[in-house]
Amino acid sequence: MRRSPLFQLLLVRLRTFRREPEALFWTFGFPLVITVALGIAFRPVEGERLPVVVVDGAGAGALVARLRVDPELEVSRRSEGDARRAFLRGSALAIVEPAAVPRLRSDPTRPESRLARARVEHVLAGAAPSVEDRPMREPGTRYVDFVVPGLVGMNVMTVCLWGIGWNIVESRSKKLLRRLAVTPMKRWHYLAAFVLAHLALVYVTLAVVLGFAQLAFGVGLAGSLFDYLVVVSLAVLAFSAIGTLVASRTANVEVLSGMINAASLVSLVLGGVFFSTARFPEWVLLGARALPLTALVEALRGVALEGKSVFELSFELTVLAGWTVVAGLVGLRLFRWT
Repeated sequence: MRRSPLFQLLLVRLRTFRREPEALFWTFGFPLVITVALGIAFRPVEGERLPVVVVDGAGAGALVARLRVDPELEVSRRSEGDARRAFLRGSALAIVEPAAVPRLRSDPTRPESRLARARVEHVLAGAAPSVEDRPMREPGTRYVDFVVPGLVGMNVMTVCLWGIGWNIVESRSKKLLRRLAVTPMKRWHYLAAFVLAHLALVYVTLAVVLGFAQLAFGVGLAGSLFDYLVVVSLAVLAFSAIGTLVASRTANVEVLSGMINAASLVSLVLGGVFFSTARFPEWVLLGARALPLTALVEALRGVALEGKSVFELSFELTVLAGWTVVAGLVGLRLFRWT
């Protein structure tokens, strides 16, 4: 029985689609991974309370005792610096400063922060003549201040993984690497050229992003630009090493695309690029902290929001350095020209 051209073409398209791992991943895998990850992060938790921080000082103990009467509030007592840090990282929704008239600091642009403020005001209304409401709108406390370091980290990861991995695999599939193999050039010469080129590209992109964020939204750096660049430079080395590793033996760009997309998706969800990871359960956070993107974003926020120096970011920089050494050595060991 003779089949129509339309039916034959339909079969060709379906078979082609089945043989493309990237298409299969983005069609079936991507929605499932996003659903699971966001379902875990924003799952309804029975008895979940609103985190509020009371700043240490005279009268802090009595204030904590009063606020803990409300079962909707999770009250902790911290120093002023730790309280502000918790608020910047999204793990606290409001700050209460003890005084004759307690001062309540919250972000009116965040719905959960407004809810926490309302609960605190309700509790303190019967015990104090009034509550001094001080909205936190200064640079460093807004969502845009939180998200810009995440976007910088995402850009570093994307530029290095795609720029290095794609070029290596494409050159291998076109037999260009085979020609380079007979030259006096060593493998590390070839790979170091990629790293240096992408380091320069990341610096230019960083200047554009930070410059635009400063001009358009007043986003600045609480720490030094030098420390920011040190973190970014180490991250370029780490993601370049990972890009080299995934491309070390990959024969075609379709397989590489699937590998990079899968790794990038997991990193973007667990790395805290767009929202705080504080809502993830502890067992998820244990693995997330070991991811290079998580370490990079946390380090950038430490410099940008809290004014930390590189000497105060030992854990994050150790994670990036570990990925650089391990992925770099394994990638060089496995790398092949053909």
